[in-house]
Amino acid sequence: MKFMRMKLTAWLVLGLAMAARWCVAAAEADVVLMSPYEVSANSVDFRKWLKFETPHITLYTDADLNDAVRIAGEFEMLHLAAVKYLGRPSFKREPTIMVLPTSKSDWRKVESSAKFEWKVAVSQPTSRIAGLIAVQYDWQSFLRGGPDTVFAALGKVEQQAMRLEGPLWFGQGMGRFFETVKFEDDSVILGKPSSRARRMRRKEWLAWPDFFKVTTASKEFTTTDGMVVFAGQSAAFVHYLLTNPDPVWHSRLMQWALMLQSGVEPTEDEFAKVFGFKWEAWQKEMDDHVRDRSDMTATVRFTKEEAGFPRTKANLEAREMRELFILAQVLNQRIPASETSLDLLLAKGLKTETLRGLLLEACVKWKRQDAVQEQ
Repeated sequence: MKFMRMKLTAWLVLGLAMAARWCVAAAEADVVLMSPYEVSANSVDFRKWLKFETPHITLYTDADLNDAVRIAGEFEMLHLAAVKYLGRPSFKREPTIMVLPTSKSDWRKVESSAKFEWKVAVSQPTSRIAGLIAVQYDWQSFLRGGPDTVFAALGKVEQQAMRLEGPLWFGQGMGRFFETVKFEDDSVILGKPSSRARRMRRKEWLAWPDFFKVTTASKEFTTTDGMVVFAGQSAAFVHYLLTNPDPVWHSRLMQWALMLQSGVEPTEDEFAKVFGFKWEAWQKEMDDHVRDRSDMTATVRFTKEEAGFPRTKANLEAREMRELFILAQVLNQRIPASETSLDLLLAKGLKTETLRGLLLEACVKWKRQDAVQEQ
């Protein structure tokens, strides 16, 4: 009897060992089938996240409910104000996706485990098909009153959606113009001068022909001070033209940006043809503009119907958040892990239909031409 019990115990131990080995093998096989970003995303449940939809914005955030409702509404109002003030139609095919994690968010935790490398305040990696803006700084404590740097990124998205093309200074200036937006119940106040433009009171301006030629490869981007000057000069130039009460200056700004984008040399004569100023006179005009402490702003008012757009709290599952996280990493990080993650996501199939635009953006970015056609 004792022998039988020992034999039974031996078989039980052997069975448990084999089961354990099978579980380990299965787990390892499962990990092999998951991309690095998927492994990270699956480690959290994203329970506190909310999803709000307006006609042109989809907001994902783990902020509290009141903040989420307010911010979603402000983003939508900024879109409406940009279209109304600039008098241009928006060619957006899908809502812009905004991701606003709070400082203690589980999104921030899984970034580090995914070998996160894109250390910027606001990421805006898409522009062709779908818009994605992912925030990486503590926007809740940055300034009381709203996520201002996020508004700058959204302003650039609106510029692109309106097909307003231009050189680097144009995109920088347009973003800064929307950065200082203020909201009221039935109106949006645009164009409050940014601190970047104010800094030009104490900075040496770039020569205007050089300023208009700056690209991301220029020497001005090799030092912090150079970038500060370029950002400030861009903000001051665009602000001056967009807050001018005479709308002809809006047209001149767009005309000048398009001319330079098409390859026209920014000479003094070409500038004078559009704006009526020689370089010396224009510099004086800009010096006076940044020294003047009276804020030139533009107020866009909405009708009751325009301001009454829907703000819908949508159902949000952990699977959708995980796919969003994976796509955000793939779009932002040009590393092998992103390529692997995209290939596995394509093999498994996207489950969240509303994120298909981002998947298509990723396929374009990583040159998956067959997948582009399929998507």
